[in-house]
Amino acid sequence: MSADSNYWLAWGLAEDPFSERIDSRFTALVPGVDSALTLIYFTLKRNRGAVLLSGPLGAGKTAALAQLEEGMARESTQVVRISLVDQTPQTLLKALVRKLGCAVIADDAKLLSQILHLEFMDRFDAGRRTLLIFDDADHVKDRDVVEIINKITNARIGTSYVVSMVLAGGPALTRQIAEHPELLGRLAFQVQLPPVSAEDMIALIQHRLTTAGWSKSTLPFTGEGLEHLFRASHGIPANICHIVRHAMSDPACQRAGLIDAFFIHQSHPGEPAA
Repeated sequence: MSADSNYWLAWGLAEDPFSERIDSRFTALVPGVDSALTLIYFTLKRNRGAVLLSGPLGAGKTAALAQLEEGMARESTQVVRISLVDQTPQTLLKALVRKLGCAVIADDAKLLSQILHLEFMDRFDAGRRTLLIFDDADHVKDRDVVEIINKITNARIGTSYVVSMVLAGGPALTRQIAEHPELLGRLAFQVQLPPVSAEDMIALIQHRLTTAGWSKSTLPFTGEGLEHLFRASHGIPANICHIVRHAMSDPACQRAGLIDAFFIHQSHPGEPAA
């Protein structure tokens, strides 16, 4: 069953509370994401260097990074976000140089690296903060790409790192970084986003529904429905939203006005990806 794009109208809501789009209004800060952002902000504001952010698919990394981008932009920090999927040393360096507003005048990785280093130093001397977000860091296959990241994290003036950085990826990222002792030693923090608890799942649903216009004092779930949802989703926020959206799209569920274990089961014939 595919989700009805306007299912939310049948529940008296003003908009879709469980859309896949990233919208900071709907992102309930569950403890794991809240703690991650607190540590990352602490690191950035004190020029402490790099942070590793890892977690399973759908755990909230994308939402956390979107909130981080918004927050740092308000503080006049230039945020450069790049996916590391299929990057080579040349493509990564060119992307960084372009996003920082510099002219790409060469293909040589060594020269591009020098241009980048001088730009970072000039920005730091001028009091301009730079945040690099490398997403999908667990997909890096080229060791030379890792070496470029390593060199960037090594740029310091005194005890202050010139560039702040977040390396984000799946659970394997923690193990992969451990294979690079120099880079590992420059990480200020390693933050893992765990699955949410049953209580946090309910808070997430409550927040999203309320933001979309739900005005009733109780949620449209039975106790068994919530228990089944927690087991089926494995506590992964993206899975929770996906399952609830499909359940609320079921015309029979809309007529019942209540989501029980049957409708949750109908919404995930197979185990949702975790």
